[in-house]
Amino acid sequence: MHWSKSRHMDYVQCPRRFFYSNVAAPRNPAIRDLAEQSTPALIRHELVRGAIRRVLHSGNFEREGLSELLGEVAQQMDAMLGDPISASEQMFIVELCLRNFFSHHLSRFSEHRIVHISNGDPVEFVYDSMSIMAVPEVVVDEQDQIRIFNWRTGSPQYRSSDDIRLRAGGLTCWSRSVLNYVERPTVITDIYLREPHAVYEKEMSDAEIRHFVEESREISAKYAVSAKVRDFPAQPSQSNCRFCSFVGICPEHQAFSESSYEIDVLSANIAAGLKNGKQQSLHDQALDEVDGEVRSVFLSHCSDDKVTYVRPFARALEARGINYWLDEAELRWGDSLTQGMNRGLAISEYVVCFISDAFMERGWPEAELGAALSAQLSGGGKTILPILIADRETVFQEYPLLRDRLARRWEAGIDALVRELESRLD
Repeated sequence: MHWSKSRHMDYVQCPRRFFYSNVAAPRNPAIRDLAEQSTPALIRHELVRGAIRRVLHSGNFEREGLSELLGEVAQQMDAMLGDPISASEQMFIVELCLRNFFSHHLSRFSEHRIVHISNGDPVEFVYDSMSIMAVPEVVVDEQDQIRIFNWRTGSPQYRSSDDIRLRAGGLTCWSRSVLNYVERPTVITDIYLREPHAVYEKEMSDAEIRHFVEESREISAKYAVSAKVRDFPAQPSQSNCRFCSFVGICPEHQAFSESSYEIDVLSANIAAGLKNGKQQSLHDQALDEVDGEVRSVFLSHCSDDKVTYVRPFARALEARGINYWLDEAELRWGDSLTQGMNRGLAISEYVVCFISDAFMERGWPEAELGAALSAQLSGGGKTILPILIADRETVFQEYPLLRDRLARRWEAGIDALVRELESRLD
């Protein structure tokens, strides 16, 4: 059974994904259909990759063609997603990535010889009698070294050292075995296109390559012989499950989503409720269940920010006698997160959103902030109070609909923020 050794950490973290993709999908048409689905973020990534390939193939290293290129990508996005709002969300990121590519990276490809441009598919090769797959986006001969570029459309804050090492291992083996560059070093370069200067490099030593090959052999042998679901216990996590097509049929993910509070759990339920026309009934049910109980503030946040920002803010509210709804203070073992958060929203007058880089990365896309959340909260006379922890312009770029709301910066200090909130409650 074949799989990509250069990405095997993904299967170490979640062997069930390997099972669904490589064992179940070939035998079950329904699972095969799931395996072929792409999330909006992956569609966005592939469209950015394709746009860059077209630019490099054209040999035109000027900026004049950017507007036309963005128009073509927007049409492709609309056709692939079929949802104007979702397409608009993703195009904000696509345009940012391509503008940064044209402004900060395109010119470097006119300075050296381009050896290889990906056709979009992984390449398969043999290294030390072992079959490996890798994805070399663009390869440039810089005379003293070979540089292989990878495009990234996510955030660099979620870079994993293991993932980088494994990807660099596969690409370095490809450079040595296929391109025959054994006398000059190969430098793997990750370019995070959302940020103008987020460039990271990795050069593998001979010892690291040997370790990569040995580790790949061990992992490959482990998963080449088993075909039983019980042999594949998953290890769910936000980063591991975020783009997985199989979360809907994965029992481990269902248990995980009920035991690990994240702000995107709430947003996903709001979006699903709006889509199915059931959100008002959820809201009414929540109001019925609270029996007159009222809270002043609902604290909306990403769990990554709980310790640094949310808990200190909650303590300050408590010190001033302002009651609030916070998941860890309200929910008990076994409680439904969805029902609990709906109750919290229903009984709270204000919703304070802690908008950090982690918050944005976890997902509160423009459509959910501007449509779903507003529909849930505004109907009940609620007010959203954004606290910006991330850079203001970055937040407004990511969520343009927040521009019409007066936001406060975290740097103003907890005391000032709480005093201003207190004055609104009087």
